[in-house]
This record gives sequence, structure tokens and C-alpha cells, in this order.
Amino acid sequence: MKAFGLWHKLFLIAAPIALQNLVFSSINFADVFMIGKLGPANIAGAGIANQIYFLFCLTLFGINSGAAIFIAQFWGQGQHGSIHKSIGLALTLSQGAALLFFCFAFFSPGRLIVLYSPDPEVISAGASYLKIVSTSYFVTAFSFSLSIALRAIARPFVSLYSSLLSLAVNVFFNYTLIFGHWGFPKLGLPGAAIATVIARTLEVGLLFLLIRRHHLPVWAPLKEMLSFRRPFVIKVLAVSIPVMLNEIFWSVGITFYNVIYARMGTLAIASVQIENSIERIAFVFFVGIGAATATLVGHSIGEGYWKKTRIIAAKLSRFSFLSGAFLGGVLVLTAPALIGLFDISSLVRENAVFLLRLYGFILPFRAYNVINVIGVFRGGGDTKYCLFVDLAALWLVGLPAAFTAGLILKLSLPVVFLCAGLEEIIKSFLVFYRHRSGKWIHSLSSPE
Repeated sequence: MKAFGLWHKLFLIAAPIALQNLVFSSINFADVFMIGKLGPANIAGAGIANQIYFLFCLTLFGINSGAAIFIAQFWGQGQHGSIHKSIGLALTLSQGAALLFFCFAFFSPGRLIVLYSPDPEVISAGASYLKIVSTSYFVTAFSFSLSIALRAIARPFVSLYSSLLSLAVNVFFNYTLIFGHWGFPKLGLPGAAIATVIARTLEVGLLFLLIRRHHLPVWAPLKEMLSFRRPFVIKVLAVSIPVMLNEIFWSVGITFYNVIYARMGTLAIASVQIENSIERIAFVFFVGIGAATATLVGHSIGEGYWKKTRIIAAKLSRFSFLSGAFLGGVLVLTAPALIGLFDISSLVRENAVFLLRLYGFILPFRAYNVINVIGVFRGGGDTKYCLFVDLAALWLVGLPAAFTAGLILKLSLPVVFLCAGLEEIIKSFLVFYRHRSGKWIHSLSSPE
């Protein structure tokens, strides 16, 4: 693969994935912005219900990312039949997860909400929202499986189009159903839930139509897609379960970081949340690059070009660190202007600027880690090492350092934030040595 061809193909895959993540963030922003007018109890209730949805998505991500590793390598081998079996298994497992989450969310929504908040008003609002939204879990699982499969065969634009439709529909029905505009009934928070269900259903409908219209090889007769056998199920689960555990324990760890900051005071957690809002947008680019890297690495391994695979991985790793350093420098220089966009107190603004500048220093290491762990290693089927390196750095370095600095030694917020950032710096050394070893390359044989 020539250098120009590599970068051209990388950005063709990465750009729509990054845009899709921006769209997803915009949908959440639109929900929060409009629900915010209904009062704090409704905001909290919807937020808690979305935390349950977030856990559901992590489960889907683990299932489908494992299958995507197989799909990418089978695509490189030209084995469409094996791709169909991989997608069929991912769809089956995803629908099983949807059924499990739906049963709890639809039949016992209040019991789930009360795990997060004892406030009766929040429980009532959250339960009404969650019960309605849970009916979209099945179409969400369907969309998730097909979207990740499209990424694995380097066709991510298709799912981007359906996500854009979802954003437009969600905003329209939020506006009309929450507030009762243009002759629609005024439903309040349940209106936001109905808007979400409509948007996700239409998103799946468009996605399926586009796949069938363009004859994309992520769909086949159900008999063919469901013809997988037990040995293949075991093999896919062996790859998928570490990814799923990785995402779940990572999300729990991030929750504990927020607990530490919250225990340091309202000023601290407010400053961190402001910094995080900019951090998430800045990092969308690297999420796209990571997903594109996994696709390119999987294709190259499937084609049998192991030497080329290592060359691709080395180039993208260097690119990730250098681009992270560049973007980090931009954040350091523009931090006052970016934080100045928020209507906050001077003390929160001062802290948030300091944190954003610290993040600019950490960003090259984080970018390097993400492109290697999510892209290179997972693309190579090395999901067990990904689980080890992520959880070891988080639970043995970052969290203990932040806990000790913040809650025991009572150090300042920037020091605690930097202690949490040690996770990425230490992890980068472990990632570097694994990358150099080449042990992350695993060729996955066909289930045929």
C-alpha cells in the first residue's frame, strides 16, 4: 500500500466515523438543551435513563467490535460467506442483549432509576422516560451491528447518512412533542422519549434501505447469516468478551474519577465537566482514526501481508502521537478563548483553563494509546492484551494516584488531574513495547 494510498484510505474511513460521533454528540446535546427547559428533575431523570442506555451501548460495542475484527479480516480474504455468518452472530447476540435490557427497563424502570437517585420526582420522571425509550433498544441493536460491520468493510458513509437523518428527526420531534408546537400535543419529557424512538426507528429503516440498494455485503438471506456453528461462536466470544469487559470496567473507572472530583467540591467537579465538554469534541478525530486503523489492519492481516501490516501500524502510530502533539499545542494556546465561551464564574474559568492546558500535554500520549489499543491491537485480534493494558493503567495507576492526591493528601485540583493523566503516560510505555514486539498480530481462520 503506497503512502498516499494509505492516508487517502485512512481518511476516507476515519472522516465519516468522526462525523458520526459528532452527530451522536449533537443528538445528546439537543436532548439536554431542550429537556433543560423542563426543570432539574426531568434533566436528572433523563440523564439517569441515558446512563442505562450508555451501558447497553457498551455491551453492544463489545459484542460487535469482536465480530468486526473477524469481518475485517474476512473482507481482506474475500470470504463474503464468512462475513455474513459473523454479522448474523453479532445480530443474534445484540438482540439477546437488547431483550435483556428491555425487560429490566420496560417492566421495572423505577427500580433501575432508584439505584442512582432516591428523589421521588427524579424516579418518576426517569421511569416514564426509560420505559418508552427501552422500546427502541431492538432497533438500536440492529443499527449498531450493521454500522460496525460497514466500518469493518470500509463503507462508513452509509451509516453516517442514517445518523444525520436521526439527528434531524430527533430535533424536530423533540421541539414539537416536548413543547406542543405546530399542532402536536404537549407531552413534556415523555415527548422527548417518543422522539428518540421515532428517530432511531427511521434511522434503521434508512440504513437497511441503503444497504439493500447498494448491494453491500453486510446482508444476506437469514438462513445464510444464521448458519454459524458452535466452534465459531466460541471463537468470536473469545475475542468479543475481553472488549466488552474492557469497555464496562473502563466506564466504571471513569465514574470513580468523577466521584473523586465531586468529593473535592462543587468547584472541582464543575471545572472538570467544563474541560471534559471540550475534550470530548477535540478527541472525536482520534476516535475516527482509531476505528479506521482497526479496519486497515484487519484487511491487511486478512490479505496475508504481515510485513505490510506492521508498516501500516508503525506509520499510524507515529501519526497519532504527532497529530496529538499538534492538537495538544492548539488547546494549550487557545484554552482561555475556548473556556471563555462558557458563562461561568472566574474561579471555575481559571481552573478549567489550567486543566485544559494540562490535557493538551497529555493528549499525545492518549492519542498514541487509542490508535494502538482500539486500532492496531484490536484490529490484530489482540483483545486480551487490550483488556490488560487498559485496566492495569486505569485501576493500578490512574485511580490510585488520583484518589491519594485528592482525597488523602488533599492536593490541588490540577495536581489531581495530572495524577489521573499518569494513566495515559504509563500506558504508552506498555503499548510501545507491545507494538514493537509484533505479538498483536493474530490471523483469524474462517469458520467455514
